[in-house]
Amino acid sequence: MSADFFRLLLTYNRWANDGVLARAAEVDEGAYSAKVEGLSFGSLHATLVHILVGELVWMARFQGGLPPEALKDARVADRLAESELRTYEELISLWRQEWRKQDEFLASLKDEDVARPLS
Repeated sequence: MSADFFRLLLTYNRWANDGVLARAAEVDEGAYSAKVEGLSFGSLHATLVHILVGELVWMARFQGGLPPEALKDARVADRLAESELRTYEELISLWRQEWRKQDEFLASLKDEDVARPLS
């Protein structure tokens, strides 16, 4: 596998997430936060937070580190744990920060990086 293959995968992932987030932006605040029976995480907001946490954990793993909740500098994990992400605007702000980190990671990714084991 090559670094370009992983760039393609993460580019597709960004495209898909961006589409979901754009549609979520169209939902009024009450419906965005409302508890909905049958949703695994209870609300649209909670589902999007769950997806973002997945992004954070995978990026930490790709970079050979620990998931954010295990890091000494766990500002992001602390914000999530303290439920500071109460609105769509707060969520999308943090997500954009993560996209910038992903962009930096992808720019530096080399073929030999993707050949090493991922734990």
